[in-house]
Amino acid sequence: MINETKSKIAKQIFEDYANGKKTTEIVEDLNKKRLKTKQGLNFSISIIFKMLRNPKYIGKFVMEDVEYTNIFSTIIDEKNFNRCNLIIDKHKHRQRKEIDDENFKWKTLLWRMWLSYDCLNRNKLNRCCS
Repeated sequence: MINETKSKIAKQIFEDYANGKKTTEIVEDLNKKRLKTKQGLNFSISIIFKMLRNPKYIGKFVMEDVEYTNIFSTIIDEKNFNRCNLIIDKHKHRQRKEIDDENFKWKTLLWRMWLSYDCLNRNKLNRCCS
């Protein structure tokens, strides 16, 4: 039996993500409304991604590479589910921003200097910096 309140939340999550809303915005909206997961937790980005990847929302169950259909009631249509997963896959392979080499070098140098200073102050130079 489908919990209508929870199915509305799931539908809204899939619809929002398919329409380009960022996961951080979805999480903020759900938590502002004080909605909770079925475990009673606040929503997080990882929970949203798990939901978007979970085939149970389209009535499927996968175990040991065998797919079973009509195990669960369908909450999300398969077209919307697939669209969300294509978006996730596309973002996963997106190029990361290039690091400014000069800025990175300075940050690395400052980090090493702080680490050395911290180790010297604790008299643990040999143990923590070797």
